[in-house]
Amino acid sequence: MQFLTILINSIKAKFTAAWTKITRYTQKQFVLAKITTAIRQFFTKTLSVKPRHSKDYYGFLAWLISRKLVYAILLTLGVLSLFYLLVINPVFQSSDESDGLPIYSYDSLALRFTNDKVKIKADSGYIAYVGDVEEGACKGDGVLYDKEGNLVYAGQFSNNMYNGKGKTYYKNGQTRYEGDFIDNIYDGEGTLLRQTGIREYIGGFSRGLKEGSGELYDPTGKLVFSGLFSRDRLVYSDFLGRSTQEARELYTGATAIYRGRDDFIVTMPDINAMYEGSLNSDTVDDSITVKSVFVLENRFYIDGEPISTIRGLTDAFGEPYYEGNTRVRLAEAVGINSLNEMGHAFSGKVDMTLSNLFDDAYDVESFDREYTLYLYTFRYEGLMYTFFCNERYGGFEMYQITKE
Repeated sequence: MQFLTILINSIKAKFTAAWTKITRYTQKQFVLAKITTAIRQFFTKTLSVKPRHSKDYYGFLAWLISRKLVYAILLTLGVLSLFYLLVINPVFQSSDESDGLPIYSYDSLALRFTNDKVKIKADSGYIAYVGDVEEGACKGDGVLYDKEGNLVYAGQFSNNMYNGKGKTYYKNGQTRYEGDFIDNIYDGEGTLLRQTGIREYIGGFSRGLKEGSGELYDPTGKLVFSGLFSRDRLVYSDFLGRSTQEARELYTGATAIYRGRDDFIVTMPDINAMYEGSLNSDTVDDSITVKSVFVLENRFYIDGEPISTIRGLTDAFGEPYYEGNTRVRLAEAVGINSLNEMGHAFSGKVDMTLSNLFDDAYDVESFDREYTLYLYTFRYEGLMYTFFCNERYGGFEMYQITKE
């Protein structure tokens, strides 16, 4: 029995010694010490060898530089670069995991070979993206955050950009836009919402601008216009030639009607416009068509670019078809008074005597026909545009669109 105990203790002692060696040899400090010692010995041996022949030198201008020294410098730079990549800036590895998802730095080399759902850290260290990647690029479904942790975008990605269906957000977390994207830009069908959550526009977009058919809503969420848009602007000329019933279907916002002896004006304050028709009877009926539209704005847009001066209009259209002083008609008088109510500076209001027909409908018994304006008329793409100014070369405050 004593013999068996001695044998067991001898075997245990051998294994214990072996295990102690394995533990010591695999310790991080031991491995680093061995590597450091090997590198130091290598450099010592390399640098201690004295060049013995001209082939052991590189010629540079008037100097001879030891090949061994050049090799040592290059090797040192390589080691330092490798140390930087692996330790200081570990681009080869994901840094951590969160909620079961690997976390990568945005410039991680390992990310370039990843096809998975991941989290990506921005340069300043916050989680900027959570979602699908393919070969390191955001592709598929994902969510983008700003440095405060606010949602920026949620939806489909491709080539690191918003592509497909998605949503963008205000800082307060409210949806700003929901719909189609192409390369980070609204393009297709979508909905714009105000910061209050009330919708502003539903319809087509192209390159980030309203384009095609759409619906416009006022700040209370009431539909005020259903029609055509081009480069983010209403196509006001679409009212021309329509019956008054069709015009009411396009514009459903607040109105006021001014009826004169031979014509009538319908204001559309929710879209800064009004239209004019001619009366053939005592009432405004559906057989009457819109003959002109007035836009109560001091900017005119061509290809999305605003023009606010007569010189700018002349550069765009060429010389005016007509220009000169004119006395106001009923439509212009209503437009001038509407602009004054909006706070725009014309030459004061036009004196007008009204009688109520019913709510927001008036008979114009008289108005100051001696009130004068200076106008410029241009032809452009089959339409006539007349711009109304206080004086010659002055800035315009409104313009009229009619067919040629």
